[in-house]
Amino acid sequence: MIDRTNIKQYLLDHSIEKAGPLATPCLVWTGNCNFEGYGLVRYEGRTQKVHRVAYKVAVGPIPQGKFICHHCDIFCSMTTFLHRGRSGRPQAAPLMAS
Repeated sequence: MIDRTNIKQYLLDHSIEKAGPLATPCLVWTGNCNFEGYGLVRYEGRTQKVHRVAYKVAVGPIPQGKFICHHCDIFCSMTTFLHRGRSGRPQAAPLMAS
């Protein structure tokens, strides 16, 4: 059973770094995916999208009705690329100027 104590390592063990549109590589899920391409993992008694689980573990709870969007705009679970979005179709957030 995957629980909070070992979920981080499980996510890392089933992901690979892959070049993406940002300077830092994306973390791409290599396990099961849904028909849209989102990674899936069983966690907290139900099947959830990998990027949402990664966000919950790294940042905290996701408010009801919020999406977790990707700065890199691909199916990535690199927690530094994830941010909360508003309702509606998830969109990539504008990147901050460096």
